[in-house]
Amino acid sequence: MIWLGEKRGNLSDWVTQQWVRFTGRDVSLAECPWLDGPVGGTRQIGKQFFDDYANQNNLEPIRSGIRGLIPDFRALEANNPGMSAVADPVRQFYEQTSEFHLDAWSQWYSPLRPFGKALSILFSRRLQQLNVPLSSLDCARGMTSSVVQLRHPHSGKVVQTAWVRELRATQNVIYAGSYSICKVPGHPGACVKVVFPLPNGSAIVIMKAESEPEGSLVLKSPA
Repeated sequence: MIWLGEKRGNLSDWVTQQWVRFTGRDVSLAECPWLDGPVGGTRQIGKQFFDDYANQNNLEPIRSGIRGLIPDFRALEANNPGMSAVADPVRQFYEQTSEFHLDAWSQWYSPLRPFGKALSILFSRRLQQLNVPLSSLDCARGMTSSVVQLRHPHSGKVVQTAWVRELRATQNVIYAGSYSICKVPGHPGACVKVVFPLPNGSAIVIMKAESEPEGSLVLKSPA
């Protein structure tokens, strides 16, 4: 990898960032607060990222007690018709995520496997972020699930919840993201926001919540 210095980082990351700038548009976080979130440095993200993030932003990491991706599920019910019908086990997962164990089985579609391997070599393994398993054997020993709530020390409010998952077989971080609730102009209800820190930026997924008649929860991220 070609290193361009602490400000720009690796060449592959810097080129990707320039492409995003060229194809995207500038926005002000003051005007678009729903796009704010953790931003990575130029080096590895990894499972320690949110400890450093909490320290830099004067947040208190909470690792004890019951911790959920969404501390109070009722936050999703405001102006979201039908959300009160979501089944209790679904609510419990989001409010008590730390009490659940996760398992996964993943395998790439053969024609796309070279793309996945290239993505892993260029970005994922080096950054220790978004390491999608390349083989079902990568998932054979399961994965860890670390849920850390980041709380404002004065107000006691949980600002966001970090969820980090690591493959036991390879010790690669498959997922390091933060969960929070946000409001998006043009949509009356609260949305779920997931932020994946990346070099000099982040990838943000904003999903609207819908309930199904049988009590399931659907999170959609339309164009």
